[in-house]
Amino acid sequence: MIRLEKACREDLPSLLQLQELVREHLFPEGQALPVTVGDSLEDFFAGGVVLRALLDDGTMVGAVCGREKDGAQRLACLLVHPQWQGQYVETMLLLQMESLLPGARRELLFPARDAAALRPLLWLGYTVSEETPLPQGLTLYRLEKEG
Repeated sequence: MIRLEKACREDLPSLLQLQELVREHLFPEGQALPVTVGDSLEDFFAGGVVLRALLDDGTMVGAVCGREKDGAQRLACLLVHPQWQGQYVETMLLLQMESLLPGARRELLFPARDAAALRPLLWLGYTVSEETPLPQGLTLYRLEKEG
């Protein structure tokens, strides 16, 4: 069973460890995850909401960050442990974040190897507004959703 709850600053080491696992899964050669200016985990703790997905034993298997900016809900750092990807953790995190930060429009950056990874996001009503090729066969997708 997975439970969702707000993260606090004390969770930062676990969140960084999860971020590193996701980075290693996507970029085995050491490249950093794409992040826009002001969208680091620390930035979201300072001015937004960080949600975490936990197993019954307290193991963190996912996280997402969000905040209101210029009338839009900006989502970033959607992190799901590689073993839990495709198990609806992304969907649960995004639905919960949308309920916590209701906004007229939502924006999300999402790196993926292929468009199949976008299925849960498209199912939730997100649409791809931009695709940027990244090294090592990845694409950075900018997704949007009208509230």
